[in-house]
Amino acid sequence: MKKSTRILIFSLWGIFGAVLFVAQAEERSSSGDWLQRREELLLLIEATLNQEVEAELPAAQLAQEMGLPYPVPPPEKSRDEIFSAVRDQVRDSVPRPARDLAVLSREAEALYPLFRVGDQVTLRSNLPNAPPVSGTIYQISATRVQLGHRWLLCQDLVDEDRIALDEARTMARRTNYVTQQLRLTNAAIQAQQQQKLNQILPAQMTQAGYVCLDQQNQELFTPDVWQARDQYFQNALQEARAAIATRLRPAIEKRIFSENGFRYYENRKEWRPKGVLHQIKTFFAD
Repeated sequence: MKKSTRILIFSLWGIFGAVLFVAQAEERSSSGDWLQRREELLLLIEATLNQEVEAELPAAQLAQEMGLPYPVPPPEKSRDEIFSAVRDQVRDSVPRPARDLAVLSREAEALYPLFRVGDQVTLRSNLPNAPPVSGTIYQISATRVQLGHRWLLCQDLVDEDRIALDEARTMARRTNYVTQQLRLTNAAIQAQQQQKLNQILPAQMTQAGYVCLDQQNQELFTPDVWQARDQYFQNALQEARAAIATRLRPAIEKRIFSENGFRYYENRKEWRPKGVLHQIKTFFAD
């Protein structure tokens, strides 16, 4: 190689090294400026993204697709107000059965008679082939009963008759019967009320401006099951626009950064300005 050629090459490398040094120094000294500029571009990207998302999916368009008026009005009443009004309406519409406490008490007395001294009764024995015995009760003790001129052992009587001679056990059976019947009556009333509640409440809530979030939930009087229609719409709008933003963001980000002299550095996972150093590297790479 000629001496003049080597000198030229060394000179070019020297110039190139000096330019690289200056470019690196320039990038370091201006780092604060380009970081601020990047923040400005990020704000521009967000603003542009919001504009394009809103243009692609206007709120009125989504409301129309959901079958809602726009703007979507807030509910007329609170959930608790509607719940209370519907309960009152149903409570008044379901009549109570005619079997009140007095009727149930008479039924209990007929089902569970109480034998007292002076009563004319027929007592049945639990002994094999022993016939029933009829007569007037003259005395009752814990173990025996005098029926006419005969004394009978209580243990030899059938259970129903033996209990009928025991006031404490008989009254307990009557009380238990009345309690059970009242419980069954209340359960039947509550079942009817619940059926009507499930029929009336959805229409009332929908009319007042609410949406049911769980159609399969049987506990319709749970506040979390219902959401205000305007909030339901806002959530749907936010979710739909978020999906659009995810799709549009990469292209918008690339366009705005590129137009402003930035490039994406894969090794740093960030956008940075191209700068002199990058231009020189790009030149020699080409």
